Amino acid sequence: MDNKSLILIDPLVGFCGLSGSLAKRYGERELAEIRNTIPRITQAAAISSRTHLVKSEYFAGQFTGGNLDDALANLCVPGANEDCRVISELSNVKLRSITTKCEANAFSSKEFANAVYDDMRDGIDKFVVAGFLLEHCVKVTAEKLVEFISDGKARVVVCTDLTASRVEKYSNGVVESTKGTLKSKGVGIESWEEGPGKNNLSFLPVPAKKSVARPGISFSDHLRSEDK
Repeated sequence: MDNKSLILIDPLVGFCGLSGSLAKRYGERELAEIRNTIPRITQAAAISSRTHLVKSEYFAGQFTGGNLDDALANLCVPGANEDCRVISELSNVKLRSITTKCEANAFSSKEFANAVYDDMRDGIDKFVVAGFLLEHCVKVTAEKLVEFISDGKARVVVCTDLTASRVEKYSNGVVESTKGTLKSKGVGIESWEEGPGKNNLSFLPVPAKKSVARPGISFSDHLRSEDK
């Protein structure tokens, strides 16, 4: 059976929370698909033996052309609001690594690249990319992951029921277009509920080896260590 690694992109208040910047900018209804995806992500992370969490820290005005009056001006800006906080549903999930990116691409974090390299060394042959938002950070990270694994020894897939975007992106065709683009770049499109979610067997543990990441930590443990 395949050895899998689950990569969670930006399960943060800024993208998922009703008090986050995305909800403030577009309204709570636009987060319906995102909110519906959270329970499945939580379940997948709970049964995964190897989960990496990637969170974002941006600078003010990064996505608003420098306009600081826009509701998205402080999206995931440290200290500006609660956007950078990981959603509470994942507070007790055991994580292999926690890394911070400053761009859409998770590989903007050297620590994330190290974690992926460590997975490959440990025999991981399938990377499942999940999280938010599908057409932005999830898409870019999945594409870059395919490039990173240039020898083809591991597959990269996006589970459509473990990722989501704003409601508008479904009605205007962006989500479907994104899936097509991902396929053209060598990323597999799958359903978690039709695979691992059916019987909880596809995330069986892999043999433990020396790791550059920190195995077996929960996000709450990570927060406590940062406070020391």
